[in-house]
Amino acid sequence: MKELIGRVTVTDGETATALRVISHFDGLVDHGASTAGILRAAAALADASVGLHDSAAGRTTRVDAAGRPLPEPTPEPGPSWTRIGIDRAQASTVWLERDGEPGPLDQLILERCAQALRARLRGFTEPLSVEKLVRIACDGEVTDLERSDALSALRMTGPVTVVTTPALIVPAARVRALLVQTWVAFLPDGTQAATVVRSPGRVGSAFVVDNDIPRGYQHAIRALDLAVDPALGGPSIVAFEDLGALAMIAEALTPQAAAASAEVVALERLRTKRPWVPATFYYLSTGLSLRQAAQALHVHHSTLQDRIDWLEDVLGYSPRSLDGRLRAAAAWAVWRISGQLHEQL
Repeated sequence: MKELIGRVTVTDGETATALRVISHFDGLVDHGASTAGILRAAAALADASVGLHDSAAGRTTRVDAAGRPLPEPTPEPGPSWTRIGIDRAQASTVWLERDGEPGPLDQLILERCAQALRARLRGFTEPLSVEKLVRIACDGEVTDLERSDALSALRMTGPVTVVTTPALIVPAARVRALLVQTWVAFLPDGTQAATVVRSPGRVGSAFVVDNDIPRGYQHAIRALDLAVDPALGGPSIVAFEDLGALAMIAEALTPQAAAASAEVVALERLRTKRPWVPATFYYLSTGLSLRQAAQALHVHHSTLQDRIDWLEDVLGYSPRSLDGRLRAAAAWAVWRISGQLHEQL
């Protein structure tokens, strides 16, 4: 947006400037931008407050030039305000709240804003694709009514499990969309995330009971970030609700800071020498017996014992002792936050 604003202020011809504004609003419509997003775009481009009265919903929305919501009620219209109707009865309108002389792009910006809003408001009476409905539901900037309508159209009116997977792992779900190189799927209450993944891979999920899909989407993304590729150990399917304090730690610790920690640097150095280190570290930190860990790793218990002996020498502590296991579990958690566990494949 800021890049576009910079370009439209350059005096390189009215036609070129108009085309940039038109193209921008067309892009907003194509990507299913929210009502608030369309209004913010118009306000930023015009550098003035913008308002919308939706007569069907009985509500008024206003944003200032910085995109911040403005309170109701709407002030008395100024004599220089530009207003355009967005329905046949002219009951729903959008306007620019500019005092003084209108800007050279005001009329064009308002017309394209009105056209984008017509497509947006019409979208809930005309069928929308599943992908667009999922985008609307995940958008934290849409109104509660818009989100509720989208979920109703998707037949997701009760508790929902939001599932996220990498772009290469397509979830076998009726309601899904590819958002920012990540698949997002909605599952009805009671459906397990593991049931929609046909091949082993990383999966994140979050349970939503109050229609706050944007928060559930962010939680599911967080869970996916902390999921580990099965080839590197586990866990590969992670529910946000099961993360406990790890979710709070991951919120406070950036992947860059985690990757720079001494424990993670040491583990990464070991991985380059012995590819089996990540999975071994994981199963040792879970507290399994030697035979159970060996079975999980598909190696003989004597082989695992040799690996443990080597780890004790290079780590300087035993990952089998109580204190060592706690230290190993902490290091493993920070490594998960670093993201290196799923960047190696």
